[in-house]
Amino acid sequence: MTGTHAVTPEELTGLGGTLKAQIDVVESIIRSVDTPLATIAWSGPAKQKFSEEWNGNFKVALGRLTEAFQLAGTDCEQRAEAARLALG
Repeated sequence: MTGTHAVTPEELTGLGGTLKAQIDVVESIIRSVDTPLATIAWSGPAKQKFSEEWNGNFKVALGRLTEAFQLAGTDCEQRAEAARLALG
């Protein structure tokens, strides 16, 4: 069983920043696949299948992930600020 403690505004701010920083990581993954996928002369069934999955499922899921990081990160930061105001 793990112990529990009250979260501090600093912990929430740190977590919010950490979550938001992951947006850049995910966007970098998307760019690092999109660019060569569009420009490299690769053809055949494997490329077709990957391209369909990439554009149909993977990029959509990664987009949702960035949205989740943004929402959760902002929530953490807002709760941290509210806690600071409440603490004076």
